[in-house]
Amino acid sequence: MNTQELAKAFTDMCTKGELEAAGKKFWSDDIVSREPMTGDMAELKGRKAVEGKSQWWNANHEVHSFKVEGPYVHVSGPWAHAPR
Repeated sequence: MNTQELAKAFTDMCTKGELEAAGKKFWSDDIVSREPMTGDMAELKGRKAVEGKSQWWNANHEVHSFKVEGPYVHVSGPWAHAPR
């Protein structure tokens, strides 16, 4: 699977609402999650920490809708953008 194919598969899963499954399939064991804030959740490293953040976020927030755009493939890798 090349970068474009990986990016499309990831984005397709996210578009279908399969966010958790996309993370399980594509996140690296050394994934890093960064947020533009201070505090404990500003930067988390590792699959277990990021999965825990996702579980916390889902338990504490209600998502009314979302839209996925992309993929946008560039020199440093694939991205899928979920604008608010």
